[in-house]
Parts: sequence; C-alpha cells; structure tokens
Amino acid sequence: MAATDTLTELNATVSLYFPQLKSDVEEIIGAYSAISMRYDKIIDVHNERSNEDALAFKQRIECEIAPVMERVRILMKKLGDLAQTNNT
Repeated sequence: MAATDTLTELNATVSLYFPQLKSDVEEIIGAYSAISMRYDKIIDVHNERSNEDALAFKQRIECEIAPVMERVRILMKKLGDLAQTNNT
C-alpha cells in the first residue's frame, strides 16, 4: 500500500534537508505499509473477535502500531540531536 501524503511529504523533506535520516523514514514507511496490508484483520472486518472488549481492542491496536511508533520516536530523537548539534 502506498504511503500517505504525510509520509510522502516527510520523505521529501527529510531527503532534501536531512538525507542522513532517509533510511529512518523508509523504515517508518515500511512499517506503515505492513500495517496497511493487514488492515482488515487488524480492525476485525470479519468479526472474528466479536467478544473482544474495548480494552483488549485498544491493547491489540497498540501492539500493532508499536513498530511504527518506535521508528517515529527514533527519528524524532535523531532530529532533536541534530537540532542540538546545530545550536551549539
């Protein structure tokens, strides 16, 4: 599945201004794509988890998006480190 407009813009911006972080953005896009390919299963379109309560659903979704969020945290830390380096 294609990246969202936001991910495409992030990729373009990082490529232009922070090319050393391009692989980090590509990892985010890859992790997002993996989630997108399993979207129907994740949201339980076929009602396989009809007895799942809200807490279990929340925990399952958090588990599914954890790889993307971790990659975003890594990118944000690296951007913060670059900002600190440029300010000193």
